[in-house]
Amino acid sequence: MDAINPITAAAMGAPNVEAFREARSEQAFKELEGLFLKELLKEMRKSTPDEGIFKRSHATKMYEEMLDEVFSQAMADSRQFGIAKQIAAQVQLREEGARMKPEALENQGDERQDALKGMARVADKLY
Repeated sequence: MDAINPITAAAMGAPNVEAFREARSEQAFKELEGLFLKELLKEMRKSTPDEGIFKRSHATKMYEEMLDEVFSQAMADSRQFGIAKQIAAQVQLREEGARMKPEALENQGDERQDALKGMARVADKLY
């Protein structure tokens, strides 16, 4: 993972530290999606039988693990699963809920108001 240090970026004259934080978060969510997909592929591979014409050697298993890692990163890079996007939406919702109190949410509407109220209640209990 390529870490982006917002303090270093600001010292170098970067215009927006928030943009660096956003890029760092996006990269972390994408890597988390890749990790999830790798575990998914690993569990799927466990469901196939080991016996057959050829036995699976230790080298074959290592190759399959490396192949799963490459596949999972390619799948995460394609962004077709949308897992990183969903995680980012949940984190944003939680941050909004943590910043707002239930009384301040009266002006919000629809399902978002209910979700933010719930998140604010959870944040009040946690903090």
